[in-house]
Amino acid sequence: MRRTLFFVVFAFLFFATTVHSSDSIGLKITAFGIEGAYGERQGVALVQLEIRNNTGKDKAVTIRVYEANMNAFARPARYSYVEAIKLPASGDRVLDVPLHLANNASNSVLYAEALDQAGMPVGHAAQILKRPTEGKVIGLVCASDELCKRMRESILLSGTAEEQTRKSQDLRLIQLRKIPPHWWAYVPLDTLVLAAPTSGFSREELDGLEAFVLKGGRLVVAEKEIGVRGGVLPFYVTGAVASAKTTLAPYGDGTLVRISSVTSPEFTNYFRPYGFAISTPKELTKQFETYREANLAEPAEAWFVSWLQRRTATRFVFPGPLKLIAWMASYLCIMIVVSFLVPRRLGRPELAWLTIPILAIMFAAILYKVSAQNRPTEYGLDEARYYRLDGVSRLAIGESQLQVSAPRKGSVRVTVPGEFVYFAPQGYGESAYGTASANSVGSEITLGESWESDVFLRVWSSTNLSFEFTHRFPGTVVQVDDTHLSNATGVNFEDAILVTQEAVYLLGPFATGTAVDLAKAKKIPYGQATGYSGERFELLNTPPFAIGQGSHSSPERDFPNGAWTAAEGGAVTLEDIVRGWPIDSSRVFAQTKAVFFGRGKDAIRTASLKDTAARQKSTAIYSVTYREWK
Repeated sequence: MRRTLFFVVFAFLFFATTVHSSDSIGLKITAFGIEGAYGERQGVALVQLEIRNNTGKDKAVTIRVYEANMNAFARPARYSYVEAIKLPASGDRVLDVPLHLANNASNSVLYAEALDQAGMPVGHAAQILKRPTEGKVIGLVCASDELCKRMRESILLSGTAEEQTRKSQDLRLIQLRKIPPHWWAYVPLDTLVLAAPTSGFSREELDGLEAFVLKGGRLVVAEKEIGVRGGVLPFYVTGAVASAKTTLAPYGDGTLVRISSVTSPEFTNYFRPYGFAISTPKELTKQFETYREANLAEPAEAWFVSWLQRRTATRFVFPGPLKLIAWMASYLCIMIVVSFLVPRRLGRPELAWLTIPILAIMFAAILYKVSAQNRPTEYGLDEARYYRLDGVSRLAIGESQLQVSAPRKGSVRVTVPGEFVYFAPQGYGESAYGTASANSVGSEITLGESWESDVFLRVWSSTNLSFEFTHRFPGTVVQVDDTHLSNATGVNFEDAILVTQEAVYLLGPFATGTAVDLAKAKKIPYGQATGYSGERFELLNTPPFAIGQGSHSSPERDFPNGAWTAAEGGAVTLEDIVRGWPIDSSRVFAQTKAVFFGRGKDAIRTASLKDTAARQKSTAIYSVTYREWK
């Protein structure tokens, strides 16, 4: 078996290589993951293709990329990605693909092919998929190879012998020749050290780097090596680090680390806690607190967008267990009377041969009619989006969750903006047959200006699709003075609230380019607006940002205001977001001082069903967290 598998893989790679010279479209896999590194279950990984037209004519081709499972005759292990492109004569292009990995690296090959308009292959490329990278991955962006070598020595050879051993086992240091232009390509990285001039970075590369930090990454910035005083790293200069007196500063869910140079003691001290062991001197406990304090409170998995989608999307109502039991009990009682007692009283027990099937058919028809009265009669597309902004950044981390519901069995084609990246569903799909599979989309995904894929649905069923994205706003919601907020996002909020440690301010409609006076807004004490308990998905029991750990208090202490239930069919208000938060505001605002929530129209076009009429509903919530509040 192993020998057969070896020959299959060899032939697959051999023919992909030998035909390359005669291909009319030249394909080459130039990058995968972070310099070849990727995590075992990281979701998506970057596959970068270099495409070249080897002919003297313009070419319209379709590029297809997938992870080939060599145990299944080189079929796609999970999804195949296709994108139609046009190449000028002798022209070339670089294509980046967010490939979903199937975690079957032992027998997998990255494969790419170019297809002409007739569907015939005109180009090939293949690369063996290496084993996943174990341990914490630290990326090094250096001005020179010699500088990278010194950085490696400073990180791995500092501390006691035991610490050095632990770091050599747990850390994987990778030199990045070029930083990725996409936020989703940074997934395997724990920490990125920036020690090279950034003047040549593109806008896309800067946005990807900023999103890496906002989503929880650690960015170590060596000011001497990058020349940050010249203002070539805008989000760093305008962020919290610029005015902070400490080495660390929180930025979104991540951390910005400021050091003077990679040759300074600060650099070595920052990485020494990665290898803390029993032999570490006790006096370094303070050092650990200094270099990790900003990350003690990690963001909780609030599943905010999943909760929002659940509260706002169409819900199917099917008979519950109690109703079915009541129907069966009624059926049996009537059956006994009509088919047993009455015929025996009349002296005609043979009538049961007629009454039993008649009653069975009648009850089945009635039960079907009652159960189907709330069935969907048209396709539905319910979308919930959440735009999350940090108070010092205009770049938002976005999440979107779709619910597609169907009145009949069949496939529909879902289309969303092309910058969206598909991830496994956060929630689940409901149907009369139970929960839906996590793999909601079809095996082929189309990329380009729009992300498209087919979704198969059974009769009276629904399924969920989850996406992540980033969006840069022209501005944010800023505190002008002690009592005024200004909206520069470009979004007209239909409703808005501000939550602080003391109160919840109901701001009402908040148009872009205007300011609101908190002194004139309706004010509800924090203790009255929060501290409620409720059913699952009714209330959020934690805010969608990091809160203090504190002591584990009982539910009675966290939610003393009792149970709260949403009105049947009632609209979701922004006040519903905070009702289930713990009543202890000092825990909630351990890292932040205030948070703004607004509801308005989507800043990006909404999803749709291609060539299918559907009832559409979209809900977009925006939030801005503030670490400083006057």
